[in-house]
Amino acid sequence: MESAEDLVRLAETFASSISDLSGEHLDFSPASLAALDSLVDQWLHLAEVYAGAEALDLSAYALPTAAYAGEVFRRALGGEWYISEAPSAPPHLVLAGRFRLDVVQLVERFYRRASPPSLWDLYQAIERELERQPRPESDVDP
Repeated sequence: MESAEDLVRLAETFASSISDLSGEHLDFSPASLAALDSLVDQWLHLAEVYAGAEALDLSAYALPTAAYAGEVFRRALGGEWYISEAPSAPPHLVLAGRFRLDVVQLVERFYRRASPPSLWDLYQAIERELERQPRPESDVDP
């Protein structure tokens, strides 16, 4: 990825494509993460069922899925994309100026079947943590 704007465009294209293909409307709301978790779980299941001897490789879907999920986190919790200048380094989010989230690595784990889809659960956990921790002085409104 070249810029944060590229990630936003990728997320928007992904959401539109999912709507066209599945009828599931991904609207960048936190609740849409639960729908995305369900879709990813279905894709993984179908990839295993229809693949034959080896499960189909779905890794090409990781970055678009991560871009969408990251945009939901960014918009809902406040944050910014960070794009490293290192060519192979994935983008990550800095949420509320306090949390670094490597959403690409997280989603890649889903597609490698290393962990079940859990974007909605992660969102809720981060939201609770942000509510518990006071904002730094520089972030407090006068």
